[in-house]
Amino acid sequence: MLRTCIAVVGLAIASQAAGQSPTAQETPQPAANAVVEAVDDLGAIRDALTSPLARQFVDSAECLPKRAPMTVHYRRSDRIAIDATAFDLLGEADREGYEPLELDERYYYFTRYGSPLHYAHTLDLIAGIGLESANGARLVDLGFGGIGQLRMLASMGAHVTGIEVDAVTELLYSRPDDTGAIEPCGDGPPGQLDLVYGLFPGEVAARVPGELDLLLSRNTLKRGYIKPKRAFRDSMDPLIDLGVSDGVFCRAVFERLKPGGLFVVYNLNPIEVAEGEEGWVPWSDGRFPFERSLVEQVGFEVVHWNEPDPAGVDWLARISGNDLEETRSSTWAVWTALRKPAD
Repeated sequence: MLRTCIAVVGLAIASQAAGQSPTAQETPQPAANAVVEAVDDLGAIRDALTSPLARQFVDSAECLPKRAPMTVHYRRSDRIAIDATAFDLLGEADREGYEPLELDERYYYFTRYGSPLHYAHTLDLIAGIGLESANGARLVDLGFGGIGQLRMLASMGAHVTGIEVDAVTELLYSRPDDTGAIEPCGDGPPGQLDLVYGLFPGEVAARVPGELDLLLSRNTLKRGYIKPKRAFRDSMDPLIDLGVSDGVFCRAVFERLKPGGLFVVYNLNPIEVAEGEEGWVPWSDGRFPFERSLVEQVGFEVVHWNEPDPAGVDWLARISGNDLEETRSSTWAVWTALRKPAD
């Protein structure tokens, strides 16, 4: 900030010496990051939200840093990813099966799942059931997909932990300044961002904090991924094995929440094709994957249960720039919210 002020003062002095008045056009402006560049009007997106939490989240997009491209070499057969330096050290035979992936700043923030601004609508919903501010909050994003929303929340003062299993993602976010203390976006304290890779709770249990205000999962904990209605394709199908029983998983979430903490599962899904028709995919079933009787037995209060969210479909179209009617005809949204009792 000090360097910026010195530069502006110097520009003003130079302009006055030349008999000119300094203008906004003469002040160098930082280049917008890929998230901001992808939308026409960030202010209009902000104004479409109702909660201070979600509006501040949109504002924080402007503080996302620029990122240089990275080359990753990926072998699909066993899902191994290595960087360019490691690839260059391999012998000719060992390079077989790897393909180079040129990952630019847009991929850094969007990956395969779209803009982090998709989270804004979900945060608007969550604000309505108890999480009013990210400042000082302890949050976990299970299956985070991309770092953008994590860094935005951390810049709002949150202590954020992202959990993933993807090897390319792990390599992409391996720069020293990707994690750790995150400078605030505007006034407020810095936040903290940590990433862990592996299955929750089994492989990463010791690295996931407790006393959480929120454990959120978007488009990961789908009933169709975890309990598909019927067999799908072959051994490479994108299904999820949690590695533990339903009860163990739900108890692990419950134990990490502070009293009053929230467990929210929000899913956007393709419209399900009728049984026997072409094009059926298991992830079209975006309902909560566990039984209501189980989560109540664990101790959760049910706030929302498999509640459809048409507004979330409209938000998807808005942020993606897709046709509204086409998105409505091809996509549906559903969410479940559970609370650990305050007492």
